[in-house]
Amino acid sequence: MLQIIRSRVLFLAVLKQVKDVLVVIMVNRLFSKNVWNFRKLIYYWFPVIFCAIFIFSISSIPGKNIPSIFSYQDIVFHLSVYAVFAFLIFRTLKAYNSVKTRFWRLVLVLGFIFVFALTDELHQSFVPNRTASLMDVLIDCIGAASGSFFYL
Repeated sequence: MLQIIRSRVLFLAVLKQVKDVLVVIMVNRLFSKNVWNFRKLIYYWFPVIFCAIFIFSISSIPGKNIPSIFSYQDIVFHLSVYAVFAFLIFRTLKAYNSVKTRFWRLVLVLGFIFVFALTDELHQSFVPNRTASLMDVLIDCIGAASGSFFYL
């Protein structure tokens, strides 16, 4: 049991480091230009932040409190929400012209979504009657790729 806790703590530490590096890269890219104004900040970043908060709040719902509307609703939800999330991030990066080429913008978005999906699944493992699943992370990344391709 102690080894499982140690491995989980080590995994969290490594995941936090990767997330911090990606955030630093994004912030350095965005602040390299003097294009910040309040309207642009609200127009582009507010939807991204709102979507991230929405995803984490939905992940906080205990498993037995989630209503079953139709079969495979979990997969549909993961694909659609992460497609919208990736679309919004891609749109924001393009608006600030922080990454010059579409390929690197796509890599940055998918990398960020991958780390975000991992932290989301890790968060779900602490919620009662919920489990973390690498399959959900894969589905999240597929949804993010599809949302990004809409903006290419």
